[in-house]
Formats: sequence, C-alpha cells, structure tokens
Amino acid sequence: YQWYPFMNMGHYHLAKVDNSRISKEFIRNMRTGIERTYEKAIESPFLHGIPYIWCSNNLTTAMLTQCRLYRETTGDDTYAEMEASLRDWLFGCNPWGTSMIVELPLYGDYPSQPHSSLLNAGVGNTTGGLVDGPVYRTIFESLRGVNMTGIPGTPGQDYERFQPDLMV
Repeated sequence: YQWYPFMNMGHYHLAKVDNSRISKEFIRNMRTGIERTYEKAIESPFLHGIPYIWCSNNLTTAMLTQCRLYRETTGDDTYAEMEASLRDWLFGCNPWGTSMIVELPLYGDYPSQPHSSLLNAGVGNTTGGLVDGPVYRTIFESLRGVNMTGIPGTPGQDYERFQPDLMV
C-alpha cells in the first residue's frame, strides 16, 4: 500500500535535531511531500489534493498534520491555506457539505451509518470516529452491496446529486 504510513513523525523529529545538515534534509523531505500534494490541490475547488483511495480521510488528516508540523518547524506559511482547506474538508467544506466525523456536529450533517460492527450489531455508533472518506468512482462502482443511500433497509441521505464525476 503505497501511501502508508499515513503520517511519518520521524521526518518532523529529524527536522528539529541540532544538526544543520540533517535538519535541512528532513525539512526538504517534508516540504517536497507537501508540495506534491499542493500541486494536485490547486486543481480542486476545495484545495484538496489527496488521492481518493481507501482511507482517503486518513490521508487528509495526515497531510493536515504534516502541513502544521512543517509550518511550526520552519515558520513558512506557504501551505497555510491548504492546511486550513484540509481541516475544513473534514468538517464539511467538501462536495457533499457533510462532516467526515460521526455525529459531529451534533444535530448537523454528519455520517450516521458508518461501516461499523457496533452499528451493524445495533449496540451504538462510533461517535467521534473519522469515516474512511471518498474513493474514486471506479473503486466505488466495483463494490457489491454498497449504495448512495445508506445501509440497505435503513433510511439514509441521498447525496447522489452532489457527486462529482471523480469520486464518491
């Protein structure tokens, strides 16, 4: 899985060591990864350059964290707008206008039927949990038993009219 680990704290810690050569190298490594994401993000109205593969919200959270750590380490705020956009994506500034966090905001638009054994067993929900996130349409269309309206036999929101061509 080419995108693991989602977040590498090693680069951040090595960027802060008291050795200029090592520090510069790992700051460059952090900046390079962020810049590659930024180059994709500027093509998106949501400034979101994350690949839409399984666990795309984990990648979003990791890049958000990487941007913040880079900014705090270097004082360089070049990517501050993307950092804010990544955070905002998780809280509803995305094509669906919905939070990516179960039951947050309370009484708001959030995932109510995440893929969860707790929900399937009828014993509760994963309140505060981050949902997987969108996947490329090609991935979604290859799945069986998955639809836009929620778990079969239960009420669900229909977001199909908001679907971009790229992802679901």
